[in-house]
Amino acid sequence: MRRLVPIALGCALCLPPPAVAQPADPARDDLRCMVIMTMFAARTEDPALRQGAVTGFGYYMGRLKGRDPSIEVKPRLIDEARGMMADAERVKAEAARCGGDMQVWGRETKEIGDALQAEGRRGPGAPQPR
Repeated sequence: MRRLVPIALGCALCLPPPAVAQPADPARDDLRCMVIMTMFAARTEDPALRQGAVTGFGYYMGRLKGRDPSIEVKPRLIDEARGMMADAERVKAEAARCGGDMQVWGRETKEIGDALQAEGRRGPGAPQPR
């Protein structure tokens, strides 16, 4: 057993250090999604899908400005776009992440819209449901 500890320690020291995850940067994540939305809008022929991408761009812009009204979006967005264009795998990964965000947001928005429509059908002065 005494001989195993130094061997194990020596082996551990020979291994590369574990990858350290970068801390989350919500602004950078939102900027990357804005790049994805722009790319998608530019490449799709479907007007409904293009409008969805434009809406998504506005969603992420609102998140950015809501978090930091003084953020200078244009230069940061251009920097992110340049960095992403050099890495197709990153574009795919970001597209998947942003697409997932948009699906969640879309479901939430639909649920809210459905609830508001139901309220509108009840009319003013109607008793509140329990």
